[in-house]
Amino acid sequence: MHRFTAASASSPTPCVTKMPSMMEYVENTNMEATEGSTKRRNSRTDQVFFIFLSFRFICHLFTTHLKPWYYTKVKRKFQEAFMKRYYKIGEIAALYSVSPDSLRYYEEIGLLTPRRDANGYRMYSIEDIWRLNVIRDMLKLDFPTGQIKEYLGSHTLASTQALLQREKEAVDARIAELQAIRAGIEAREGEIATAAARPIGKFSIKTLPERGLLRMAGEAHEDAEIDFLVKKLHKRYEDELFLIRNGATGALIPLSGIKAGIFNRYSSVFMLREGGEPCDVKVPAGEFATVCFRGAYQNTARFMPKLLAYAKAHSCVPCGNALELYLIDIHESGDPSEYITELQLPVSAAPDAAVPLRRPDSTKP
Repeated sequence: MHRFTAASASSPTPCVTKMPSMMEYVENTNMEATEGSTKRRNSRTDQVFFIFLSFRFICHLFTTHLKPWYYTKVKRKFQEAFMKRYYKIGEIAALYSVSPDSLRYYEEIGLLTPRRDANGYRMYSIEDIWRLNVIRDMLKLDFPTGQIKEYLGSHTLASTQALLQREKEAVDARIAELQAIRAGIEAREGEIATAAARPIGKFSIKTLPERGLLRMAGEAHEDAEIDFLVKKLHKRYEDELFLIRNGATGALIPLSGIKAGIFNRYSSVFMLREGGEPCDVKVPAGEFATVCFRGAYQNTARFMPKLLAYAKAHSCVPCGNALELYLIDIHESGDPSEYITELQLPVSAAPDAAVPLRRPDSTKP
């Protein structure tokens, strides 16, 4: 039997650790796992919430600060870059001084292939502008559109070199053509100066060489009818003639009308041709009674009787159609008082003339 004594009461009681049971261990483990899962779940929630707040802050920052900057700076830069790469049809038409219809025609025949924007408008790229430069340069040199399309379709170094050679040949031909035009201008200047210096109202008999004419047949009585025939004559030979270097223009007065005293009836109009230039009729060489007068064409009716009297006084008779040459006319002046006309009447010695035909110069008929 154990006795309780004072000594035993004052002595320390030994510490004994109690081992948990299996059930307690399992419960403690589950509790720790639950607490860890809860902590991890709370951590994920905090992360999602932080991301949400960050996104809201970024949206607020973009709306209040970045969006205006984007529209005023970035988007404008993109728009300017796009507009530098593509041009509308009106801009191209103004830049190259061509009509929009011409640009549409170039597209129709395959010379240009512009893209279309969202609204269906034609937008021309840098490549289209290059092609348009080529088209413009080749058209200036009168290249047909077929050759232009062929070159654009096979654009290589060899084709470019061949094109440059053809362009040089075209330029040389154009230079020769312009030089001929310049020579014609200078010749016309000389003709006008000579005509202006011609003595007015002076009758004479001249020996003139054979001359060629480009002629347009047609009866005319009035100035307007003559001008109409002259325009038709120009139209017929427009590929070979330059208006500024046509040479003397005139009308033929038939001999039958001259003998009948009708001096305002014309059978055709003509242009004098020089040397070996092409013509469709020739005026034989021979003697011509001539006179120059100033003023409207109607003055022919006043000077022709005087010219006939002058020829008769010098033992001559008319022997062919008279030439009415317009040395200075509506092409050089709008003032009829400045017009200068020359009458050339072919004559021969009168059958009963006792002396050979003389060639005097006189101011009197």
